[in-house]
Amino acid sequence: MHCYLRGLNHKTAPASVREKLALSPDTKRRVLAALSSAGIPEAVILATCNRTEFYVAGAGPDRLAAVTRDVIAELVPDSEGVDDEHWYEAGYGDAVEHLLRVAAGLDSMVLGEPEILGQVRQAWDLAREAGSTGAFFNEVFQRCFRVAKRVRTETGIGAGSVSLASAAHQTLVAELGTLTGKHAVLLGTGEIAAQMVKYLSSAGLARLSVVSRTVARAEEFAAQYGAEPVHIGDLGRNLGEADALVTATACPTPLVTRDTAPDISRRVAMVDLAHPRNIAADVGDLPGVSLHAIDDLERRIEEGLARRRAQAPIADAMVRREVHALAAWHCSRPLTQMVKDFRRTFEHTRMVEMTRAAADSTDAELAALDEVSRRLLGKLLHDATLSMKSLDLRDDRDRERLDAMAGMFSLRGAAAPKHAWHHREAAD
Repeated sequence: MHCYLRGLNHKTAPASVREKLALSPDTKRRVLAALSSAGIPEAVILATCNRTEFYVAGAGPDRLAAVTRDVIAELVPDSEGVDDEHWYEAGYGDAVEHLLRVAAGLDSMVLGEPEILGQVRQAWDLAREAGSTGAFFNEVFQRCFRVAKRVRTETGIGAGSVSLASAAHQTLVAELGTLTGKHAVLLGTGEIAAQMVKYLSSAGLARLSVVSRTVARAEEFAAQYGAEPVHIGDLGRNLGEADALVTATACPTPLVTRDTAPDISRRVAMVDLAHPRNIAADVGDLPGVSLHAIDDLERRIEEGLARRRAQAPIADAMVRREVHALAAWHCSRPLTQMVKDFRRTFEHTRMVEMTRAAADSTDAELAALDEVSRRLLGKLLHDATLSMKSLDLRDDRDRERLDAMAGMFSLRGAAAPKHAWHHREAAD
């Protein structure tokens, strides 16, 4: 079974190019249907904001590549405007290893990011719904999900803060112990604030206030997350009741100063994600206030990335071991088919002779003959079957033995070309 990958990602193409390959579910279905109609039995399309990849299998390598390119050019809008230098291609074990690394978060823009595994699963589900998968990709993707889960549970590849929002969230938890039952104030409604509010809204807060200089914007933003919209003029009153404050606006001057901050009689954790600062530095000198600026968070992010990078070799080894196991499975498939055909050939001969004997035999005689012939055939084929099953199709001599047997008994099936997987060795 040949397989082929054609794709582009954040490493090979800028966002302006990747946007041209942003595929809707309907477009993916049309592409999958076109590949199937062109004689490509198996196909899966993975399309995210950082990558678009076409995985195909079930035809010769040249045909897989040619048909995939043609279908992309025909059905993917603006694809002809994408230069060849932005695309990458891979076949056999290289394509499979790439997929497993993607699912494990090892090929992401942010090392270890968790969202990609769900996106791979969605791509797989859509392909299954479209009838574009078979035995090969069934096995590949199940192993893909398994190794990705192991990587995330058995290594620290997903641990630590690697974004401002996650670093801010972990900082607040470190300062307050927990956010459950707390009152948090979010000052800002931009992109960073949108990332931050996702962490806050899932933290079990008793109350979340969203503050903006525009009431309508605060109301629109807060409505998406069940938060309370607050005008900037009421910031001081809210801070007097808050346990946590996160700021992320584009305002060029501080919005929270000693003058605007009320008398704080409780412990308040403040995180300033803005540059320039939204919170004056001397606010951190107020009793009960712990203030963390963006520089503090960037140090936490770098520490988190360093921990993830240290775990990457362990995760890579897990992926290589799984690819090695897939190579063994893949190489055994034609052998398994030939063993079945070998036994089926002799069983067919037995049944032909049983049919001839039926005309001159009673039911009792026929039953006895059936029992004897089955037992005799089983004993005659036992050693030959074991010998076939012991063959290793990655060994040239074993491949020659199997080819000889296939020719002798007119068996179906052909071993995958040796070059497909021969370099896939198990990791230490």
